[in-house]
Amino acid sequence: MRIVGIEPCSFVDWPRHIAAVLFAPGCNLDCFYCHNRHLLAEDVLPQSTKPEKVLDWLESRKGFLDGVVFSGGEPTLQRGLADFARKVRAIGYKTKLDTNGTKPDVLRSVLSEGLFDYVAMDIKASADKYDSICRCCVCQYDIDSSIGVIMDLAPDYEFRT
Repeated sequence: MRIVGIEPCSFVDWPRHIAAVLFAPGCNLDCFYCHNRHLLAEDVLPQSTKPEKVLDWLESRKGFLDGVVFSGGEPTLQRGLADFARKVRAIGYKTKLDTNGTKPDVLRSVLSEGLFDYVAMDIKASADKYDSICRCCVCQYDIDSSIGVIMDLAPDYEFRT
């Protein structure tokens, strides 16, 4: 899994938790209001932090942090998401996933395995405005499927607008 940014301590990214936030690069949407736009341009991204180094750092933060947030960009685009989440959980952390909901099969897989304790999905727009807001063709079936998967499988969740 590629990690191009770390917020070492957040009190706002996960309700009632002190968490580190890991930022994955890339996104399959191009929302004009994106607050992480710098994560979209591959040619200007910071160098990835080695996953082993992140795991060592998380190990050193045990007892201070409650959990780890996987954010981005869009983390469900990352190969190795499930494997890295397993390793983070093996250290003893709770895990949260921030997603745009465009990859319902990935969500189904990681949630069926119990890899995330909390999921926050951004609802970008009403169905008829998704393409214009996200500046690309968005499959509404995938968005709707992700909502269902999250409601069925996530231990706790929120939908953000």
